[in-house]
Amino acid sequence: MTKIMSTIKTHLDSSIHLRAIVFSIGYFLVLRVFTILIVLILSFTMDPVSSPQSLISTSSLSSYQSEGKIFNLFITPWYRWDAVHYLDIAENGYASDRNTTVWPPLYPLLIKLFSITNGSFLLSAIIVSNLAFICALFLLYLLMSTEYNEETARRTLRYLIIFPTAFFFVAPYSESLFLALSVGFFLAINKQKWWLAGLLGIGAVLTRLQGVFLVIPLIWMLFENIMKQKGFTKRQIINLLIPIGLITAAFIFYFISIHIILNREWPWMTLHSNWSQKISFPWEGLLGNIKMLTGISPLLSNSYISTFFDAFIFLGSIILLIVTVRRLKPEYLLYSIFLLLSISLIINENGFLESTSRYVLTIFPLFITLALTLRKGSRIVWSVFSLVSLSILLIIFYNWGWVA
Repeated sequence: MTKIMSTIKTHLDSSIHLRAIVFSIGYFLVLRVFTILIVLILSFTMDPVSSPQSLISTSSLSSYQSEGKIFNLFITPWYRWDAVHYLDIAENGYASDRNTTVWPPLYPLLIKLFSITNGSFLLSAIIVSNLAFICALFLLYLLMSTEYNEETARRTLRYLIIFPTAFFFVAPYSESLFLALSVGFFLAINKQKWWLAGLLGIGAVLTRLQGVFLVIPLIWMLFENIMKQKGFTKRQIINLLIPIGLITAAFIFYFISIHIILNREWPWMTLHSNWSQKISFPWEGLLGNIKMLTGISPLLSNSYISTFFDAFIFLGSIILLIVTVRRLKPEYLLYSIFLLLSISLIINENGFLESTSRYVLTIFPLFITLALTLRKGSRIVWSVFSLVSLSILLIIFYNWGWVA
């Protein structure tokens, strides 16, 4: 009987993995094809405005545009904003621009490794982000199937790929890689693979510095077990301290490497002195966005649209977490709160939230909340709104408008 049950369990597990592969590739293709069609339409109907970037990025853009018609149609339109800096780091390291230390090295390093096979840093960046997104979808499906059920897993993936800024997952940005590593981290924790969780946490920190907040769920688990039990075994303490120590060490090592080894400014100083951002109270940025939206300004301007989505998505994220507070695991809730808090603390020089609608992409519990709360009618409304918004923001992004 035991052997039969084991065989059945193995078969079911393999079936879940197969469905996870099918749905992750399927949902990826939906987003990939959707964005390609929009970009192709734009490429044939309008010319993007001139790059507002530096002379270096302008010359690089011209170089990519001369790669051929196919490359210029499918690859060049993604050379925008932060992608310029990721590619600069991949090609030149942190030596050419002292201000790029706000972007950790893992994503640029992977770009450089992939460029060996095809010779193009931009193409490699897109390949890395697209492969990482497939992995993220696969891992998220497995995680949600374990925590909830497969229907919730499919809905979570569905809401993720139609989110208004979801095109950043297939652009040369680090969101896909960070999402894959952070979801993999929680899956490893669930399976009690502590060393694997620690290594994935290191990868997350070296992709985006917010990866350090992965220690928060671990600290909660440590506290929860202490409260529920009279004592911890030595092994239990060590298991939780392994990923906590590895993640914290990676975070500290990056800052030491930047400031002492490379003799660069601390990343938070760079944010202030070179990227016109500052630390604020958590509510200051949201109030700034609301004030701007209710003031006298062009309703259809890029800045107005970007400000609207930053405020709308940030406020909506808070509401979703409140509504589903008892349906989310404490680990997911705390992780989401700390990431949202970190987003709200950094505002631009005008006192607005900036890039919020992109940063929330990696807070995967928010998409769980959508899967758990939306009902039949609201699902349709949200899906239509998301797809329309996704199209509008991608058009702005194509034309070098600041989206997020």
